[in-house]
Amino acid sequence: MRYKTVKNKELNRLIREVLDRGELFTMSVRGSSMSPSIRDRDQVTIVKADPGNMEKNDIVLYSRPDGQLIIHRIYEIKDKNGTIVYTISADASQKCQECIPAGQIIGKVIAIKRAGFLSRIIPEAVINVKKIADLLIRTRERHHATEGLRKTRRQ
Repeated sequence: MRYKTVKNKELNRLIREVLDRGELFTMSVRGSSMSPSIRDRDQVTIVKADPGNMEKNDIVLYSRPDGQLIIHRIYEIKDKNGTIVYTISADASQKCQECIPAGQIIGKVIAIKRAGFLSRIIPEAVINVKKIADLLIRTRERHHATEGLRKTRRQ
């Protein structure tokens, strides 16, 4: 697997494009604000979620107004004059909470991979097993196609 470091603006756009196609997005995370649930350098898999249909304790990826991407947990859901507002907080420090409108949510974390092993699958994600299986099959097919091209070029 090839890794690439990108700036938040580019990553934000890329994640939205992938999720809008109905695919899953997996990325490594930096920081310890979600420890022990998510640790520095864990990989998270994100699925597109309906921002207006989130639940308490969902772990979500959202974008701050400055474009910074954050993964935190929903602790409270409020309806302010017909607008859904989520109180978001890090697991490691619940003192630092922020309220965000539903529109800032990009996706929902459905799996956490630590040190190469699947550490946790979020229960609601079980319905997405077919999507994950399809994605793995497509990835494997692409890998085999790429290997075939490399062999042809070497000959």
